[in-house]
Amino acid sequence: MPERGPRRKLAILFTLTLVAACLSWILWPGPWRCDSDFDHTKFAVIGSVKVTNPAYNIHEVGDYSPGACRAGLSLVDKSRKMSFSLQPLGYDARKAWLYKNGSVELELDGSLIGPTVEETYLSSIISNPLTFHETPIKTVQRLLKEHPDAHYGLVVGFKEGIPWDAYGELVESNANDGRLAAADVVFFSPFGTESNAGNFLRHNVKPIGWDWSDEVRELMGAGGEIEGDQLEEFRYWVSRLEPDDDHLLRKFRLGLSELKRWSQQGFVYGYISEAPGKVHVKMLDSRHVDWARIVNRDLPTKIN
Repeated sequence: MPERGPRRKLAILFTLTLVAACLSWILWPGPWRCDSDFDHTKFAVIGSVKVTNPAYNIHEVGDYSPGACRAGLSLVDKSRKMSFSLQPLGYDARKAWLYKNGSVELELDGSLIGPTVEETYLSSIISNPLTFHETPIKTVQRLLKEHPDAHYGLVVGFKEGIPWDAYGELVESNANDGRLAAADVVFFSPFGTESNAGNFLRHNVKPIGWDWSDEVRELMGAGGEIEGDQLEEFRYWVSRLEPDDDHLLRKFRLGLSELKRWSQQGFVYGYISEAPGKVHVKMLDSRHVDWARIVNRDLPTKIN
C-alpha cells in the first residue's frame, strides 16, 4: 500500500510530460520559419525557384502569413510542401505538357526535395550561350525584318553588365510602345562558366533572372500593378533575406553574399522579351548587345 503514492505521482508526471510533448508538437509550425509575423521560409524558397528558372514564369498563391503556413501542416506530418505553377516561355509555350504544378518539400531535418523542372529550348540557350555565338546579330536582324510587325520572343545577352538606368534609356529610345520596358525576364548576373572545385572541369552557370511577381509587388504595396521595374522587385526580395537563409540558398546553388552584390550593383546582363520585329531590330543595333537568339515567333494573321 505505501508504494501506491510514489507510483501514482510517477504516473501523473508521465501523463503531464506526454501531454506537454503532444502540445509542443501540435504548436510547432514545422521545419524552418513560419511562426512569426511572416512566412519567411516560403518567401525565400519561391524566390529562389524564380531566379534559378528564368525560362519559366513562376506563379504561386502569395499568402505569406504565418496562419497560411500552419494551415498547410497536419498534426502528425510536419514537413512542408510549397506549390507553384510553371509556365514555359518561348517556343515551348505551345507545349501543353510543360504547363504543370511544381513543388518544393521541406523535410523535418531541413533537407529539401525538388523542384523538378524540365529543360526547354530557351533554358538550353540560357545555360549554354556560347554555343549560339556563331549566329551573327545581322543574321538575326535580317530574319526579324522579314516580318517587322510580327511579334518575336528574343533572349539577348549584353557584352557586359550595364547599369539599370542605361538599360532603361536603351529601351526608351528604341521601343516606341514601351514593350521592352516590361521584359518578361531581366538578368542581373552574367552568363558564363565557373571552375568546378578540385579540378579543371567547368560547368555552365545560369544567370539570375527575375520575371514579374504580383506577390512581391503586393508586399511592396504596389497592389500587383505593373509599375516600377524588375530591379526594384528583385532588390526587395533580396533585402528580406537573412544570414540564416544561406543554407537554404545553397540548395539552389545560390549564395546570400552574391545575391546582395548583384542586387546592389543593379547591372543588367541581358533580357527575354516579346516585341514586334522592328522594335527588336533597333535594340540589336546597340553596342551593348553581344548575342541574340529568336525563341518565339507569332506571325500576323493574313486577312483575305
